[in-house]
Order: sequence, then C-alpha cells, then structure tokens
Amino acid sequence: MSPEEVAKLLAAAESRHEAKLSVVKQKLASMEAERVEVKAEWRRTVGAKVQEAQKWKSMVESTSKRRQDDDNHTQVLQVERPRSATRAYDHEASQLRRQIERMR
Repeated sequence: MSPEEVAKLLAAAESRHEAKLSVVKQKLASMEAERVEVKAEWRRTVGAKVQEAQKWKSMVESTSKRRQDDDNHTQVLQVERPRSATRAYDHEASQLRRQIERMR
C-alpha cells in the first residue's frame, strides 16, 4: 500500500470519527439541556410542595392553637360555673334568711 493510500484511509477514518464525535457532542449538549430543564422543573415542583407543606403546617398550628384556647376556655367555665351557681345559691339563701327574719 502506498503512502498516499494510507493517508487517504487515515483521513477517511479521521473524518468518520470526527462525524461520530460531532453526533456524540450534539447528544451530550441535548442531554445537558434536558438535565437543566428537568432540574428546574424539579426545583419548581419541590418549591410548590414545600409551600403546600408550610400551608398545611400553618393550618395545623392554627387549629391546634384554637383547640388549646377552647380547652382553656372550657376549663375556666368548668371552674366558673360551679362558683357562679354557689354565689347564686348563697344569694338566694341570704334572701330567704331575710324573708324569714321579716316574717318573725
């Protein structure tokens, strides 16, 4: 084989490899662009899920606070109602004593 033929074969092989390399580089660039797009989409999705979780957490905390306030109010009423009833009975007993005293 002559040096010219070897040079032609070498140039043809190099040309084929350059073409394959070009295709690989294009695929790599396409995959990189897709990766960036997917990463951005995931960032948006995760951000939305975080916001939703924060909203739910806030609702739970708010509901828990209201329930605690209601429980505290109920406890106050459970103590206050008997006291109020006792005062009412004491007042009624006092009035009845006065009536008895007047009747005597």
